[in-house]
Amino acid sequence: MAVRLGGFCLFEIESKRAAFKLGSTDGAVEAIFSTFGIIDSDADIVLASAFTPGQQVPMVWAHDWQRPVGKGSVRVERDRAVLDGMFFLDTTAGLDAYRTVKAMGDLQEWSWGFRVTDADYGEQDGRPVRYIKRAELYEVSPVLVGANRETSTLAIKGHGLGFDQHADAFDANLNEFLGRMRAGSAARLKEGRAISSARRQRMATVSESLRVAATEIDGLLEETAPPKAAPDGAALFAAYQRTLARLAGVGV
Repeated sequence: MAVRLGGFCLFEIESKRAAFKLGSTDGAVEAIFSTFGIIDSDADIVLASAFTPGQQVPMVWAHDWQRPVGKGSVRVERDRAVLDGMFFLDTTAGLDAYRTVKAMGDLQEWSWGFRVTDADYGEQDGRPVRYIKRAELYEVSPVLVGANRETSTLAIKGHGLGFDQHADAFDANLNEFLGRMRAGSAARLKEGRAISSARRQRMATVSESLRVAATEIDGLLEETAPPKAAPDGAALFAAYQRTLARLAGVGV
């Protein structure tokens, strides 16, 4: 599938389903983004020689060059090209992309943006085809549907975020959401417009969710509080002696 701008072919894309595995490194992704010797829907057949092993490449969302979501390097195997990548979990776009790819599972496909630099034309299975021998790789993208649909998600492990990183991401998203609410409310007040009942209800729902969450967090903090230090033995004995002395009528 080619991306065109004003009739000019800007770059071409070939899609793949993701085959990725998240392990101990948060945000890591392993994605098959091209397979070799397969006729795709654009009548292209990609050869292994099209890629440069070890090339560093950006990862963007659905070929939107304004939305980088990660980066990685190219690994060329016998029958496929693989991206060993990392989502930018410290950015909203990267974290959203990671969560979406993980939730999509087998439905997630991948694609690559490229410019053909060397190709041959021939016939395979009774069809005219283009053999892509060399290409300039611009980026790799998670996409919905693409030209080549032969791969799928192999495995995913864990939630991909450490506790501290998850907490930081939550704080960042909450602050961003609060900023959006403030800006939207200020704009409506400035224009003399009231906040719609639907939006007010949505804001009230979020507020209630935060109150419930805060109550539960406070409860967990109380339940898991470290035990108070045991009283000092010598102090207890001295207090015991004073008590006995008072009972005996002797000042201590």
